[in-house]
Amino acid sequence: ESANPELHDGREATVRELVSAAERVLYSSLDSQPLVQAEMLGSLVNVWLRLGDLRRANVMLGKKIQALEDAGEQSALLASLIDKVSLSLSIGDLETAEKFHRRLVENRFAVNLAKSDEATLLWQGGWISFYQGRSDLAIERFGRAARLSKDIGKNTLLISALYGLSLAHKTQRDWGSAVRSLREARKWFSLSGA
Repeated sequence: ESANPELHDGREATVRELVSAAERVLYSSLDSQPLVQAEMLGSLVNVWLRLGDLRRANVMLGKKIQALEDAGEQSALLASLIDKVSLSLSIGDLETAEKFHRRLVENRFAVNLAKSDEATLLWQGGWISFYQGRSDLAIERFGRAARLSKDIGKNTLLISALYGLSLAHKTQRDWGSAVRSLREARKWFSLSGA
C-alpha cells in the first residue's frame, strides 16, 4: 500500500494515490487517442483488481468500454463488455450487469460469437436471472451454459454453471435436482485436479 517514488506533503504516497494520479494524467493526455487510452485503462482495471478495489476497477472498465467504442474496436469491445457483466455481478451491481448483458445478447448476431463467449453469456444470464428471483429462467440458462461448456471443454465455467444450477433448483425446493447438479459440479472439480 505504501510506495516510495513520490512524496506528498512530506509523506510517502500510497499505491492507490499514485494510480489515481495516473488516471488523471491519462484522461487529459490521451483524449485524442482512444485506442491507446483503452489499453492504458485496461492496465488500470488490472491494477485496481490487484488492489482489491472492484468498484474502481468497474468504473475504469466502463471508461475503457467508452474508449473502445470511440475507437471503433469491436473485437476488444466484445471482451470488455463480457468482463463488465462479470465484474458488475461480482460487486452486486445487478442493474449494470443486466444492462450490459442485454446489450451483448441483442447484438450477438451482429458479431461472430465464439462458443466460449456464448457459454459465458449463458452463465452470466443464469446469474442475472437467479438474482432477479427468476429461477426457471436461471435453470434454463445455467443448463445450457453447462452443456455448452462441457462440449467445448471449458471446465471452470462448467463447474460454476452446475453450481448455479444447483442453487436455482434449491430455490425451487427441487432437492433431487439440486443434489445431482452439485454432485456433478464436485465430480468435474475433482477431475480438473483442483
